[in-house]
Amino acid sequence: MWSRLREIFNTFAKYGLTHLLNRFGIRGSQKDQAQSLDEFQEGRLLKEALEELGPVFIKLGQFLSLRKDLLSESWRLPLMDLQDQSKPHPMEDVIETLEKEFKQPYQQWLCQLDPIPLGTASLGQVHLAKLSGGRKVAIKVKHVKNETIERDLEVLSFLSKQAEKRSQIAATFRLVDVFQEFSESLRQELDYKKEGEAMRKLDSDLTQEMVSIPSPIMKWTTEQCLTMEYVEGRKLSTVYVNHLGLETKKDMAQVLTTYHFQQIFIHGRFHADLHPGNLLYHRDKNKIFIIDFGNIGYLSPSVHDFLKRILMSLYDQDSYRLAKGISELPREGEMNFPLLHKDMDRWLNRYIDLPVQKLSLGEMFYDLFELVSTHRFEVPSALFVVGQSLLKLEYTIQTLDPELNLEQVIQPIGEELIKAEVENSSLSKHLRNWGGDMQHLFLRSPQHIHSIMKKVDEGSFQLKFGLKPEEKLVKRIEKMVNRVVLSVIMLSFSLMISSVFVGLTLSGNISSTHIERLGISMAVVVTTLLCVVIGNMWWRRN
Repeated sequence: MWSRLREIFNTFAKYGLTHLLNRFGIRGSQKDQAQSLDEFQEGRLLKEALEELGPVFIKLGQFLSLRKDLLSESWRLPLMDLQDQSKPHPMEDVIETLEKEFKQPYQQWLCQLDPIPLGTASLGQVHLAKLSGGRKVAIKVKHVKNETIERDLEVLSFLSKQAEKRSQIAATFRLVDVFQEFSESLRQELDYKKEGEAMRKLDSDLTQEMVSIPSPIMKWTTEQCLTMEYVEGRKLSTVYVNHLGLETKKDMAQVLTTYHFQQIFIHGRFHADLHPGNLLYHRDKNKIFIIDFGNIGYLSPSVHDFLKRILMSLYDQDSYRLAKGISELPREGEMNFPLLHKDMDRWLNRYIDLPVQKLSLGEMFYDLFELVSTHRFEVPSALFVVGQSLLKLEYTIQTLDPELNLEQVIQPIGEELIKAEVENSSLSKHLRNWGGDMQHLFLRSPQHIHSIMKKVDEGSFQLKFGLKPEEKLVKRIEKMVNRVVLSVIMLSFSLMISSVFVGLTLSGNISSTHIERLGISMAVVVTTLLCVVIGNMWWRRN
């Protein structure tokens, strides 16, 4: 690891970028030569340094180019130009990998293997081949050793931990979490078997007849090799697209946009790299084939629900609903909801007033995420992948139909979401459960009524009532009732004694001596009853 660290420091020093490491508390032995460059120029130098450091750092640069919350546009733009390409590896290495993975000579299952690759990337290369049965296939073979990848990931993990200890900036950006997230996404991309499974899942989601995904052949797929159906077509380069008919281009733009929106907002998994190089068009079949599924976005249920709220807020023009959805994101400190609502209202009005032809969903989402970050909410990284995928799609759409009416795309998907929301809402579930209970009650009612009437006729029908309130409430009610009862008893006895005395005095049939004795007796009785009541209250209380 230490030799690799020295290599990284030397490469950054070569391009005059060690001051970037210094900002994060990481200091090497090399120092930059004095120079005055703006951020964009430094971004270009950083791009060249990452390309020189190899596949993991190229992938890191591409990953950081998506993170508008971490880097300014001046830094991100140069990183977006990072080419995920490398020189082809020797054919001997390809054959060695195939035979090691399938534990047999490649000729036993392949009758042809083209030595010239169809395409080469930083992690692997693709070759045309034929299975022993004669079927044409494309085989993607990884040419980067896992040990090399894990070594660089270990170095990045070490550097991020050191940076968080030494730099407040690094701690604020949570660099350890950022690099952990990058490591997980890269490891997923390294597993070609998972890529094949993702292709099958995305194929099962397809509803657009014009879009097709090559079928993976899982029997001949491992973590190091991916065998798939070979598809023919031309990449949607600007030169080729210019030769297509206007209606064809419009149809392609409409279909691709609808497909991508359905994947994001309906299914929650999507191809995150729909640039023209990953799209092949077969003119005779009128089919668009999507290739290269190394970059797949997966949305957790919470993030997927959040994105659906955003789309529905646009559909309904409801800024309050949007603010309520954002308020459920994790954040630091207390929230100022009125200010959040005001900002969301301003953001919504800004884009609603734009003509749909000028509406850039990628930029719109990025602006939203940046605004959410200013309120100190933690924006899930998956949302930046969504924003970047939309920007790449828009670049493709610009070459096909720059006048595409996005309203025609959003409206049917919004209606589909509303339908799904009604069908799957908790209210709908409660209503279905209530309907089932009512049906059961209706069917059993004659039997219950017959049983009740029989008990009434036999004289055995009884009604029982019971209350089980909280203990504290019981004590409060009991104390209040006791006071009321005591007051009523005292008032009743006072009225009764007064009535007796008045009656006896007016009748004149009893002497004053007897009246005095009677009064004393009544006083003793009242005092005794009062003591009994008070004693009973005290006993209950204790």
